[in-house]
Amino acid sequence: MVELAGTAASPEFEPTGMSFIDESHGWVIGEAQCPDGGEPPGAPDPAGDWRRSRCLRIVRTRDGGHSWEATATPATGGRSRSGGSGEYVRGIRFADEENGWAFDRDLWSTHDGGDTWTALRLGSPVMALETTGRHAYAVVASCRLSRSDCHGPVRLYETTVGSDDWRPVFDIAGSPHSAGSLVVSGRSVYLVVHPRPFEDQTKSDEGPSLFALTPAGRWERRALPPSCDWGVPQLAAATPRDLFLSCVTDQGAGGSAPHEFHVSHDGGHRWTRIWKGRSVYFSPIAVTSEGRFLAESTADLRIDRPDGSQEMQNFTASGKYPYGESILAIQFLTASYGIVLTSNEVYVSRDAGRHWDPLSR
Repeated sequence: MVELAGTAASPEFEPTGMSFIDESHGWVIGEAQCPDGGEPPGAPDPAGDWRRSRCLRIVRTRDGGHSWEATATPATGGRSRSGGSGEYVRGIRFADEENGWAFDRDLWSTHDGGDTWTALRLGSPVMALETTGRHAYAVVASCRLSRSDCHGPVRLYETTVGSDDWRPVFDIAGSPHSAGSLVVSGRSVYLVVHPRPFEDQTKSDEGPSLFALTPAGRWERRALPPSCDWGVPQLAAATPRDLFLSCVTDQGAGGSAPHEFHVSHDGGHRWTRIWKGRSVYFSPIAVTSEGRFLAESTADLRIDRPDGSQEMQNFTASGKYPYGESILAIQFLTASYGIVLTSNEVYVSRDAGRHWDPLSR
């Protein structure tokens, strides 16, 4: 598992997000036991919950995961989400070796690789952040500390990499249950927003929306399959125009509702359904020319190859979870080089997902 220099090794570092810019340079954000071992603020926990003393941590590698070093962390009160901070961060994204962001209930920037962090205060939560070229985009809701505090729309922001000047691009009507995601491929950027994905088990008045950044620099709305009108669609891109969509329909409750998979070869103008079936969970997802990679039921990675074959991978290298580790993120730097972040480990594949090796071993 990822070791944290200079911090207690038990309980172990538990990652929540990652960002790799190439095969050498990567960052992982998560939480670990507070380095001073002190008690967090507030009344003692009668259950003795060790998570009350968990703190935010960020680690960095410059040699492809052979070694890791702790960086500075945003000053969110020194606590992680489970440790009680109202302004915690769980996601991380870097555009290059110097410029990056930590985000969730707040947004922080760094321009020195993580040695220092600056609070930006765009709003809360920052639901997604991605970069392409010299631009970065963030999807921000209007909640201060909790979803019940949400007022106003979901807003897309844009900035130039290296700058802390974030500009609002446009607003999308939202609710306290809004969810949003960003997908980039080359210079193409896609935004998916669902105004109320989990308010109830019925079809919402407004379904999810898809927006695409055109080559001319304009955002335009595009249609999603009409059956994908409940839950949060998962979007991935193999090329700037080849999209893959996983969504759950409203034809049942919870795990009984069918999932559908759709593809588009024209940037989301037209969709073709390629599969429909019942499954509990498909998230996150990734797609390359070597296959579609779907985290299925939280612990298993399903790989659908272009020749119609299918492979399953269960991540158990850490030994901490005998039935597998929850898959948190999938990132492919090339069609062959992929990275999977689980709840306890970072894995890399150099052969398009046929073999996965833990980076720290």
